[in-house]
Amino acid sequence: MSQPEFESTPDPLIQMNELIERFGTEGLRQRQLIANRMLRQAGAHYTRSVGKRNSQIKDWALDPIPVVISAQSWKTIEFGISQRTDLLNKIYKDIYSDQILIKEGVIPASLIYKNSGYLRALGNQNSKEIGNIILSASDLIESEKNEFCVVSDRIQAPSGLGYALQNRRVTSQLYSEPLFQERTSKLYAIFNSLTNSLKALTGKENPRAVILTPGSLSETFYEQKLLASYLGLSIVEGRDLTVSNGRVWFQSTEGEEAIDVIIRRVDQDWCDPVELRGESLLGVPGLVEVIRQGGVILANPLGTGVLESPALLKYLPAISQFFGEDQLSLRSVETLWGAEDLEQTLDQLAEMIIKPFQRDGRNSGSIYGPELSDKQLDTLRNKIKKSPEQFVAQEIIHSIQRASWQKGDLVKRGSITRTYSVFDENHYQVMRGGFTRSEVISSRGIFTNQLGAINKDTWIVGTGVTDEYKLDLTLTSGHTPKPGHEIRLNENLFWIARYLVRSETLLSSLDTLIQTVSEKSLDAYQARSLLSLINKQADDTLDALVLQFQDLPLTNDAIYRLLQVAELGSIQGTLQSVLFASESIFDQWSGSIQRTLNTVQEILIQLNKESYLPNEYRELALMISHLQSLVRSLQSAIPETGSHETAKQLYQVGNEIEKAQQIIIKLQHLISHPLDTPIFSNLMLFDQNLFGNDLFGQFTQQYQTIGEVLELLAGDHRSPDSLAHVIDSLNQALLNLDREHQSSLLPSYREPVLEMVQDLQEIRFDESSEQQTTKSWIECFQRWEKMLNRIASEIEQSYCGEKLTPRMFSPRTSLR
Repeated sequence: MSQPEFESTPDPLIQMNELIERFGTEGLRQRQLIANRMLRQAGAHYTRSVGKRNSQIKDWALDPIPVVISAQSWKTIEFGISQRTDLLNKIYKDIYSDQILIKEGVIPASLIYKNSGYLRALGNQNSKEIGNIILSASDLIESEKNEFCVVSDRIQAPSGLGYALQNRRVTSQLYSEPLFQERTSKLYAIFNSLTNSLKALTGKENPRAVILTPGSLSETFYEQKLLASYLGLSIVEGRDLTVSNGRVWFQSTEGEEAIDVIIRRVDQDWCDPVELRGESLLGVPGLVEVIRQGGVILANPLGTGVLESPALLKYLPAISQFFGEDQLSLRSVETLWGAEDLEQTLDQLAEMIIKPFQRDGRNSGSIYGPELSDKQLDTLRNKIKKSPEQFVAQEIIHSIQRASWQKGDLVKRGSITRTYSVFDENHYQVMRGGFTRSEVISSRGIFTNQLGAINKDTWIVGTGVTDEYKLDLTLTSGHTPKPGHEIRLNENLFWIARYLVRSETLLSSLDTLIQTVSEKSLDAYQARSLLSLINKQADDTLDALVLQFQDLPLTNDAIYRLLQVAELGSIQGTLQSVLFASESIFDQWSGSIQRTLNTVQEILIQLNKESYLPNEYRELALMISHLQSLVRSLQSAIPETGSHETAKQLYQVGNEIEKAQQIIIKLQHLISHPLDTPIFSNLMLFDQNLFGNDLFGQFTQQYQTIGEVLELLAGDHRSPDSLAHVIDSLNQALLNLDREHQSSLLPSYREPVLEMVQDLQEIRFDESSEQQTTKSWIECFQRWEKMLNRIASEIEQSYCGEKLTPRMFSPRTSLR
């Protein structure tokens, strides 16, 4: 394998340092502000998992100072990464064919058979029929000795290529100097190689390729859709695809199309519920069989997850020698694994990073030995002794310290760079650049976005760029993916409507709380009652805080803490649900709607910053008011989008269902008080912000008890805020939906709504009517909530398909 030629140039690192000195603190600050504004406008973000039930949207933090690597240094990296990926490709093919490496004792059988990344269903293939690894990523650290070392490889569904593109799109606007504009290598080649590879795989000039995503809750969904936009591909979920006649099919706006290539971002275990994980709702049933028949090509192929075990790094030099290859020009981090390395591992534990043997999501992350106490080290030693093959120990590579702009200061920090290689014309083309993450705390060695790393662009300086393509980094309409499957559109608009209604209700109640607390117009009983209502509207996610504040005065800080709860169904969690559902159908939105969604995202990101705390009630009230305006703006704009007519009707249905659900919550709150409780003794329980201006005026003037108000809120068809009026609107919305799909049979969801209409028509609130008892009201609520849940469930089954992704951020499924 020949090594590429590079021209000799002055040291680019010295030149970059001179630029930084020339910019000064103010110049760097201005560039950071420009970068932040560009990223906000683009909606760039990363989704961080918080526990098992929560996700938080985090802003994409980009350091305006890039990592600069000379062309001479990159010469070694480019050759070494290409050589390494070629070797991994040979290992992959051997594992799933003849397994000569195991038979000859080059690697132990347990390295493969005890690895959950090994798919037995794909074994014993003809090596010539096994596809190549198309896209690979390797993480490199430059040590304090100026030596580059590979610490991990990502093969099965490598992420970050879209983020590398985003970083360059921003950085290219920050620097007009020749160092970047004339002497820094562009990124076009790697994307061109990927396009060429897809053509070569299929033998077609314009193959039909899609990106298979786990969905908008994926932590890297933003970069997946960015990559799809740049390459001009559709981004699809598993349920958008079907299998028949030995092919995979996609229902696009142009009709049903056969798919040639799937670029997958779904981990292999979840790609086919028939032959892999049966509980998967992310994959395509029957996909593995279609692959066997050659009906579709996966990039990367299934089974490549076996190559991601860190234990494999220990054997790469011996494998390279066995295959008759040259010595690897890029070394891997020193790796210890198995019984033969047990003694050394235990002795050096305090100086090593301990990783799980396999990356399958069921194991905890890396353990940093130097941070453990003696007791913790002893506990870990005992675990390793019991199961030495479940742990991998690796040396800690201390990164060279590079300039970084963090929190308004110029500091020195370690970093890790991920670069990519693509199979193109029988060899691996390596990206001339990469996706770099910088540590936040010096010498900590934490480089993951989940734990708050700062991102950097990566410049390879000194290459002659005159022969390279000039990369147009603008995402034009020509790169926009085609709209996704109608079912996905139906489902997400149905739920967006519900999320927005719940958001509006919660924000309105919280606004009332802020106003009344700041005015000191609530007594202790009233405050507890209002907090209890907000907690019920938030699906009881605020239980702990409500209990904590029960006997304490409500302060600005206490109310702010209600906003900080990000659990599913909470105020923040519901707003995040709006964003996740909207992102799943991002190609539907106008520029105005997308800007509104981006602004909501910015506010949520601000809420989650540890350093942020509103100074006074007014600041908190302004934030809530801003969010209310944004939610109402979305509620007005979304029904006017150019969506499919059925999806629009489903939006209206979802809107009315959730309105009814929220009214029932208020009615349940009222029924918790004695029916003969005088209204005016607890006026703040029925503030106009909670029940609407019209009703507020009516019941404060005409009705004296809670029992009478219950009848008004439930059965007064004249008021737009009553349950009767909302159910009438729901009935009309369902009729409109039925007209779109004419049938001689009455849809099953029509029966419960007609029954609710009948119930509410029978409620009378004239002077001669007998006031209902508490028991009868509770029975009504329970019956109505069951009917609404049945309507919602049957609507989803009828219009959103049976194969639904679980709604982790859904409104309550059963009201209490």
